[in-house]
Amino acid sequence: MKNIFLFAISLMLCSCNNTEPNSETEKPEDNIMEFYVGTYTDGDSEGIYKYSINNEGSLDSVGLMAKTSNPSYMTITSDKKYLLTINENNTSTIESYKIDEDKLTLISKKDTKGSASCFINVNKKGDVLVANYSSGDDSFFRIKSNGFLSELQSLTKHKVETKEAVSHAHSVWFIPNTSKIVSVDLGTDELIFSELSNKSDLLKLVIKYTVNMVKGSGPRHLSFHKKGWIYTANELSSTVSLLKKDKNGIYKYIESTSTLPDNFKGKSYCGDIHISTDNKFLYVSNRGHNSITVFSINQENGKLKPLSFEPVKGTWPRNFTISPDGNFLLVANQKTDNIVAFRIDKNNGLLEFVSEIKAPKPVCLLF
Repeated sequence: MKNIFLFAISLMLCSCNNTEPNSETEKPEDNIMEFYVGTYTDGDSEGIYKYSINNEGSLDSVGLMAKTSNPSYMTITSDKKYLLTINENNTSTIESYKIDEDKLTLISKKDTKGSASCFINVNKKGDVLVANYSSGDDSFFRIKSNGFLSELQSLTKHKVETKEAVSHAHSVWFIPNTSKIVSVDLGTDELIFSELSNKSDLLKLVIKYTVNMVKGSGPRHLSFHKKGWIYTANELSSTVSLLKKDKNGIYKYIESTSTLPDNFKGKSYCGDIHISTDNKFLYVSNRGHNSITVFSINQENGKLKPLSFEPVKGTWPRNFTISPDGNFLLVANQKTDNIVAFRIDKNNGLLEFVSEIKAPKPVCLLF
């Protein structure tokens, strides 16, 4: 009898100490991905905010990270220690911030010497490029290992203005795996290919050649395919253009594809462009049609095939981004003060609405 009693007690103890998870009641820990939101501050916004998205696609607001004027485009250093933003004003500046868990700490601020700066980019070496829309030029700075910005290294004018064309620098990019740089001019319908020169005391951009795009197309932003192809989102013509290298390594314009359905009759302007993490699909935002166009990319020749025109559940999708895991596409709807998350079907590239959240005049999203 005593043995039976001891056996029963041991069973009870084993049952209480069983730490095996119950797969039916316990869920895996959420994979929280945080991102920054740049805004226009002529309304309710105060500057740069932080939001998050979990592995189910649910969006959440973390809070205001830095008070600053019109941080309309941002980038982040490769070591993830510093965030850079432009302040898009008549007299524009760039700022560098140290990234902390609960705030952004301002380190330095410099005048771009350009007007209406609208784009900023940084490479692994700490070279910083800024596109100045109204003055039609590119500013070049460097960021030091402690996050401080250098003095202006150079200011490169795109083209002498004429009666036919007024230069509007809209973005400037480091071409992946090369030392080349490409500047996008919406006003002159050109892509300007340059290199950095350090033959003098100050580094400067040296223009090598230009590529003429379709007249009146208004190239705005770029996306780079792993095979070396470049795609441009053309704001004024609502098209995407394909460029490829010739046998001498010089980029040439190939063709353009509309981002709008054939039956659309209103006004619309391309905003942003991104390629999926697997390089199989291309996405473009349409301000006016208020949609994301989904294209498949022919992996042999780079040509695009439209798959769908996904409504963004808001107005004026100025900027969007793809999450680092490639699972979600997030859209900043400037005029309806909301951010919308879509799940990406990696088999066919199509988008499925998941969630949305309020945000004051969001215009740039940065993971």
